[in-house]
Amino acid sequence: MSSYQEKIHRIIGNTITATVPLALWTGLRDSVQWAYAEAYDSTKHDTRIVESQRRFKAASDRHFLTEFAMSRVAKEVGATFTPGLVQENGWRFGLLSAGKIAFTQKCITHYGEMPPAGKFRETLAVSNEFIRQGKLAFMQDAAKVSDADINGILVHCPETRNFENAAFKNPSFICLAVPLADYSDWAARFELSELIASYDAIKAPRKDLAPKWKKTRRGETGDDA
Repeated sequence: MSSYQEKIHRIIGNTITATVPLALWTGLRDSVQWAYAEAYDSTKHDTRIVESQRRFKAASDRHFLTEFAMSRVAKEVGATFTPGLVQENGWRFGLLSAGKIAFTQKCITHYGEMPPAGKFRETLAVSNEFIRQGKLAFMQDAAKVSDADINGILVHCPETRNFENAAFKNPSFICLAVPLADYSDWAARFELSELIASYDAIKAPRKDLAPKWKKTRRGETGDDA
């Protein structure tokens, strides 16, 4: 990443850790993994599904279970989930809002892919105008569709597209991606493991701030009080 990209990545990351509870990301990590496994297992053992159509059935179930997972986690952590806000080729996607960020979800085929630039996603991306302009405050004339400062997409992908391979039940990655205002590319991407680790880094005490103890004779306290 360039120094500018690193700066944007850091700003967005700091905004997330400052305004969004850690429990949201740990909950989504576990729940999306559950959605993948549940969709695969229920389809695998359903003898009513034609073999050649099992992958499509599992992918459909995975979508609905992931939407349910997002709504459940949002409720558990006090966030907001608005179901069916986005429509795309007959599919409906909800919007999860927490702190200063809002996002939908989408299964993609590989890590670098951007979901199709539907009207709603483009409108969301416009709210990220500050990224392209290099500003920290949002443009006053930006089209707002949520109260969030940052709008993104929770993208994920199975380890394989071959349903006969059990790895189909495992997400290869679960990543919060924030698009540029013109939706031409990602401004920043955070794998959930990275986000979760960033909270741990905040909690860890800095070594240079640790109390300094003096050498003392036996019976003396050793502090500066």
